[in-house]
Formats: sequence, structure tokens, C-alpha cells
Amino acid sequence: MTTTSNGKLFGRAYSLTIIPPSVPGDYSKLNKGTAYGNTNSKAPIRIGFDINQNNKPKENKGKFELYNLSLATRQSIGRGAQIVFDAGYQATHGVVFSGLVKQVHFERRGPDIVTILEADDGGSNIICSHIDQHFPRGSTWATIVQAIATAMGTPYPYNPVPASIGGCIGVPSFVFPRGFVAHGKCSTVLTTLCRKFGLDWFILNGAINIVPQTMHNGDTAVLISSKTGMIGVPSRSTGSMIKFTSLLNPKLVPARLVQLVSVDKTLNGYYKVLGIKVEGDTHDSKWQTECECIALASGGAKQTAKVATGGNIASGES
Repeated sequence: MTTTSNGKLFGRAYSLTIIPPSVPGDYSKLNKGTAYGNTNSKAPIRIGFDINQNNKPKENKGKFELYNLSLATRQSIGRGAQIVFDAGYQATHGVVFSGLVKQVHFERRGPDIVTILEADDGGSNIICSHIDQHFPRGSTWATIVQAIATAMGTPYPYNPVPASIGGCIGVPSFVFPRGFVAHGKCSTVLTTLCRKFGLDWFILNGAINIVPQTMHNGDTAVLISSKTGMIGVPSRSTGSMIKFTSLLNPKLVPARLVQLVSVDKTLNGYYKVLGIKVEGDTHDSKWQTECECIALASGGAKQTAKVATGGNIASGES
């Protein structure tokens, strides 16, 4: 078992990029947008954030508060804009949320005007997309899932960026001897196909991820200890479920394997992340990731399922 630590946890790094909506279906017109932060911008404005991600077939949520934008900038941000939030520390920052703006509103707090962006990751793909397609006998499970991903990528007025296939583990080589009819909401059909083989699916930063319920996503375990950012000690919620809080770490995502090393040795071990809550304020003390996890029977050490990503899911690796 290989474990990766958090690196050097000093010097907060952050950048929030806002990209105007493109013409649906014309992804060549996506531009780089405008970035606010201290990593790739000369505009390190105050930004507060509250992000929730999970390994369930539903959208992830992000709320961002931007202080004292100009009137012209405030008026230019509307529903359908894509936002990409990169955060962490100088040596360990990365994308912690990518999604589409659903609501924009404003508040005055003393001398400050705060622009509040409420966004989701995967909402339009999950709620709006449907499929009505017949697959002939001999069709593979992976081929059908790829078709569902394509259907989820159909452009909608407020869904300018299509869904894609991200990391997939345990993709079965099952062949449907009598064919298969995919009809209805894409999310419902995909859930049915996954449950048949003990798989979970979820969307993370616009990509569909598939992981067996008893396995992690295949990435190296993240070491969480007092030396790598753990805040306080882990706590047990119910059964084999535990919770812990660490300094903000973009490596902590749903389905990732973590190794806990705490002064409370009874909870030390390997866990699979089920959901996270990332909270912070660039001008305040809070800068953290809260995780809800479940213990893995084998600690993930003996996981052998192959990983399929993007272009090779249709090969049906298992």
C-alpha cells in the first residue's frame, strides 16, 4: 500500500475562474474566462466558499461569495456561467469544484457588496437528460454506459459543458444476450445498470465516475495525520462510518482512499471517502475539508480491479 502526504501546508493558494456561457453545442467558443485569486490572477479579492460533494447519483453543490466586484462585473455574471475553483496551499492546490451557476444574488454587508453565486456540478446532466435507445444482442455493459454518458452530454441552454467519463473501476465485461432497451432518465437507467454489479456512480467536476461499493477509486491513499493537516481527532458516526476534518486538501474527493493516523488509535486505518464538505474564506481562519468515510474490509490493500478512464471504458475492461 502506497500513501501520499499533503506536502507543505503553508501559503494559501486560491483562484476562482468565471467563464461566460457558450453557444450550446459550440464548445470552440468557450473562453478562458476571468480569474480572481492569488495563483494566476492579479485580483486576489476576498472569496468565501461552501462546497458539498458526494458519491451518490445527484448533483454536487457549491456556494461562493465574492466581495466588492465592480458593478460591470456583477452585471456580467449570469445563470449558466461555468466556474472553476482551485484551492489549497502553494505546494498542494488543485481544482476542488467545477460547475455551472444556477443563481446569482447580492448582499450589502456593512461597507461591502457581496456577490453570491450558487452553482451545481452535474445538475442539468442528471435532471434534464433522457435516453431512448435500443441496443442489439451482444451489446456490452460498457458500450451502453458510454451511450448514456453521451446522452448526458446533450447540450441544454444551461448545460454548455457536456458530461464525460472520468475514472471507472470494476467495469464488467458483461454482454447482454437479448439486447437492452435504455428508456427514461439517464440517471435512472445508469443506476439500474450499476446496481446490478454492485457499483456506485457519481459525477465529479463534470465527469461520470464508477466505483464498486466495496472498493476505492484506485488512487494512492492520502495520509491524514496531525503532521499532514488533521484538525482535532476523527469521530465515529454509525457502525463503520467515521468523520474527520483536515486543512483544505484537493486530493480528498469522493471514493478516494485515506489512511488515518490519529492519537485516537482505535480509529486508525484505511477508509473510503463517501462525501466531503469544503469550507473557507480567503480572509478568515477557516480553510478546511470535512470528510465522511467508511472503513474498507481489506483496507483497500488487495484491490485489484482495473481502472478504465475516458476513452477506454467502451473496451469493457474488468
